[in-house]
Amino acid sequence: MLFQITYNDPETLTKPLSISLTMNYAADTDMLENVCNESDRNKVHMVATANMGVELSSAVLAKYAGRYEFSDGSRVVAAFMGMKQNVSLINGQLYLNALPLVPQSETKFESTGAAAEFLLDANGKVTRLVLGQTEGDAIYDPKP
Repeated sequence: MLFQITYNDPETLTKPLSISLTMNYAADTDMLENVCNESDRNKVHMVATANMGVELSSAVLAKYAGRYEFSDGSRVVAAFMGMKQNVSLINGQLYLNALPLVPQSETKFESTGAAAEFLLDANGKVTRLVLGQTEGDAIYDPKP
């Protein structure tokens, strides 16, 4: 669905201002309120929509633990989230710094600050951590 808004106020604007947003809705589900225009990436944070995610083994979660440093992408997201990230596994729960990561699939996670995705090579080793917000994606590389 494409959501379009046009502001036409000659007293304030020199020309009409139009904004288009692509909205994705899952079939046979309720439409959720789009709070503060944060997109569907952050719907886990909206009231009554939080979920427990999918279950992943400690072995799968353990491969994501480590330190990551910003290397590319949105500097706005990196400024908000930090230039360095520490992912830790504590009692079967994965954390991005102090924020719990809720698994949505084996490589994608939701968090309070951003959506997180771990990119893997053909051997299953983490090559990048991507933190996404409405402002864009920040890419982090693993560090020893």
